[in-house]
Order: sequence, then structure tokens, then C-alpha cells
Amino acid sequence: MLDYLRRLQRELRVFTVLVTHHADEVGALADEVIRLNAGMIVGQMPIAEFIARRAASAAATPPSAT
Repeated sequence: MLDYLRRLQRELRVFTVLVTHHADEVGALADEVIRLNAGMIVGQMPIAEFIARRAASAAATPPSAT
């Protein structure tokens, strides 16, 4: 499905709003990320910054003990 949406964006040169709870999907289609919490904007950043923040957060989070 993401490949189809990416192709449509390219071919039709359209603005797209993608609403998702899956951060991995964001990198495939987005130029910019707007984060919402309870319907309010809590963050807005370019996709490169979003990916860098996720990577830094993942690196700083210790593995859970099982």
C-alpha cells in the first residue's frame, strides 16, 4: 500500500496527509511530521529530524529485562 501511495504522490504531484500510529510508515512517505496529542499539535519537524530523534531515543532506552 505504501508503494502505491508513494507512486501516486510522485505521478500526480499531490499533497498528502497520512494519519498513522506506525512511525515506520512515516519515513516512507513524509517530508515533514506533525505530532498530535489529544488533537493538539505537540511537535512539528522535518522527517530527517524525526528519524534522528527516534534513533537517539531508541539508543538511550535500555532493553527491558525479561
